[in-house]
Amino acid sequence: MIKEYVVDEGRLNRIESKLDKVVDSLERLVRLEEKHNSVELRVSRAEGRQDTHARRLAEVESDLRARGAIGGKVERFVWIVIAAIVGAVSYIWRV
Repeated sequence: MIKEYVVDEGRLNRIESKLDKVVDSLERLVRLEEKHNSVELRVSRAEGRQDTHARRLAEVESDLRARGAIGGKVERFVWIVIAAIVGAVSYIWRV
Protein backbone atom coordinates (compact mmCIF):
# COMPACT_ATOMS: atom_id res chain seq x y z
CA MET A 1 0.00 0.00 0.00
CA ILE A 2 1.68 3.14 -1.21
CA LYS A 3 0.37 6.45 0.01
CA GLU A 4 0.46 9.31 -2.34
CA TYR A 5 1.16 12.69 -0.93
CA VAL A 6 -0.29 15.63 -2.66
CA VAL A 7 2.15 18.51 -2.75
CA ASP A 8 0.27 21.64 -1.97
CA GLU A 9 2.22 24.79 -2.92
CA GLY A 10 0.42 26.86 -0.32
CA ARG A 11 1.32 24.47 2.44
CA LEU A 12 4.97 24.32 1.34
CA ASN A 13 5.09 28.13 1.28
CA ARG A 14 3.68 28.30 4.81
CA ILE A 15 6.23 25.74 6.03
CA GLU A 16 9.02 27.67 4.30
CA SER A 17 7.90 30.96 5.86
CA LYS A 18 7.77 29.32 9.29
CA LEU A 19 11.28 27.94 8.78
CA ASP A 20 12.43 31.43 7.77
CA LYS A 21 10.95 32.79 11.00
CA VAL A 22 12.74 30.11 12.99
CA VAL A 23 16.04 30.94 11.28
CA ASP A 24 15.50 34.67 11.96
CA SER A 25 14.74 33.91 15.59
CA LEU A 26 17.87 31.80 15.89
CA GLU A 27 19.95 34.59 14.34
CA ARG A 28 18.50 37.08 16.83
CA LEU A 29 19.22 34.66 19.65
CA VAL A 30 22.85 34.34 18.54
CA ARG A 31 23.18 38.16 18.41
CA LEU A 32 21.65 38.45 21.87
CA GLU A 33 24.05 35.84 23.20
CA GLU A 34 27.00 37.75 21.71
CA LYS A 35 25.76 40.97 23.32
CA HIS A 36 25.29 39.16 26.61
CA ASN A 37 28.83 37.78 26.47
CA SER A 38 30.17 41.23 25.63
CA VAL A 39 28.32 42.83 28.55
CA GLU A 40 29.45 40.04 30.85
CA LEU A 41 33.09 40.66 29.88
CA ARG A 42 32.68 44.41 30.43
CA VAL A 43 31.13 43.84 33.86
CA SER A 44 33.88 41.40 34.79
CA ARG A 45 36.55 43.89 33.68
CA ALA A 46 34.82 46.70 35.62
CA GLU A 47 34.64 44.53 38.75
CA GLY A 48 38.35 43.77 38.43
CA ARG A 49 39.15 47.46 38.14
CA GLN A 50 36.89 48.23 41.08
CA ASP A 51 38.68 45.60 43.18
CA THR A 52 42.04 47.11 42.20
CA HIS A 53 40.87 50.60 43.13
CA ALA A 54 39.47 49.37 46.45
CA ARG A 55 42.78 47.70 47.28
CA ARG A 56 44.75 50.82 46.34
CA LEU A 57 42.38 53.01 48.36
CA ALA A 58 42.86 50.78 51.41
CA GLU A 59 46.65 51.07 50.99
CA VAL A 60 46.42 54.87 50.75
CA GLU A 61 44.17 55.02 53.82
CA SER A 62 46.57 52.94 55.90
CA ASP A 63 49.52 55.02 54.67
CA LEU A 64 47.65 58.23 55.49
CA ARG A 65 46.81 56.93 58.96
CA ALA A 66 50.46 56.10 59.59
CA ARG A 67 51.61 59.50 58.32
CA GLY A 68 48.88 61.20 60.36
CA ALA A 69 50.13 59.59 63.54
CA ILE A 70 53.70 60.68 62.83
CA GLY A 71 52.53 64.12 61.71
CA GLY A 72 50.51 64.55 64.89
CA LYS A 73 53.56 63.80 67.02
CA VAL A 74 55.71 66.20 65.00
CA GLU A 75 53.04 68.89 65.28
CA ARG A 76 52.88 68.48 69.07
CA PHE A 77 56.67 68.73 69.27
CA VAL A 78 56.65 71.91 67.16
CA TRP A 79 53.99 73.49 69.38
CA ILE A 80 56.00 72.60 72.48
CA VAL A 81 59.11 74.18 70.95
CA ILE A 82 57.14 77.32 70.01
CA ALA A 83 55.65 77.53 73.49
CA ALA A 84 59.13 77.14 75.01
CA ILE A 85 60.53 79.89 72.77
CA VAL A 86 57.63 82.22 73.60
CA GLY A 87 58.10 81.45 77.30
CA ALA A 88 61.84 82.09 77.10
CA VAL A 89 61.35 85.38 75.22
CA SER A 90 58.73 86.56 77.71
CA TYR A 91 61.00 85.57 80.62
CA ILE A 92 63.94 87.48 79.10
CA TRP A 93 61.82 90.62 78.55
CA ARG A 94 60.57 90.52 82.14
CA VAL A 95 64.02 90.48 83.63
